[in-house]
Amino acid sequence: SMGYKDDKGQFRPPMITLNSISEEMLAPNKIYCDAALHRRCLVISSGFFEWQHVYPLNKRTGQPLKTPNKIPHHIRLKDREYFFMAGIWQPWTDKETGEYVESYSIITTKANALMEQIHNSKKRMPTILTDELAYEWIFGNLDEKRISAIGQYQVEPSLMESWTIAKDFRETLNPCDAFAYEELEGI
Repeated sequence: SMGYKDDKGQFRPPMITLNSISEEMLAPNKIYCDAALHRRCLVISSGFFEWQHVYPLNKRTGQPLKTPNKIPHHIRLKDREYFFMAGIWQPWTDKETGEYVESYSIITTKANALMEQIHNSKKRMPTILTDELAYEWIFGNLDEKRISAIGQYQVEPSLMESWTIAKDFRETLNPCDAFAYEELEGI
């Protein structure tokens, strides 16, 4: 029930605020392709959250259980109040209500060494840009090769820091406060 018609009259479904995989965003017929070519944006952030999958051992067999414990982490850049993530945006109109909306998606890239340990299920991370790359992402006259290269940029792990936070962080007044987990001791 949502979406819009492009210049050729073809229906385009809305982008929902999820991630766009940088390696696939320019593939033909991908919903993100036109946005990556013409509607790039920056998503400003002071940090983000990701879940690490930790498989507890079965006390009887000593083998890892099939269901992991999901441990939330807060990740940010060291010594930076904020940073830029590569994004793309898409306009659409709700056919039922007529409401016009501009939604966005964050571009993701392969996890760097730090994020591989934290986001150990999918091994992805947001594409965090240097100030120079952020400027180029927005203002550069970029061809597909350069859009793809910037989209796949990996920030140096040494510039990042992370810590575990409480599982109910969404309901707390201070969601970024550190929280220690017994099952991570010694890892």
